Amino acid sequence: MFRENRLSFSDIDHVEVRERLGFVYLLFVNAAGPRLLSVNVGDRVTAKRVLDALPPTLALALEAATIRDGAAAAGTRGLRLYRGRFA
Repeated sequence: MFRENRLSFSDIDHVEVRERLGFVYLLFVNAAGPRLLSVNVGDRVTAKRVLDALPPTLALALEAATIRDGAAAAGTRGLRLYRGRFA
């Protein structure tokens, strides 16, 4: 079952990356609470394309910054990682 979900850029606290079962997921963590939008982008090449298209002011967790910029600290801002469920 699929469910459409929307999250405006202003509502995003930061973006994380998770790899699970051979797929790459971008996790858009909501600034207002422990909710997120999880997007299966398939692979790291597509993840980079999506991350490149996001506003440069959007905070990225360590792995997301590494995928986008090739430098681990490029987009991080001392973020705490989301530890809840995703899929």
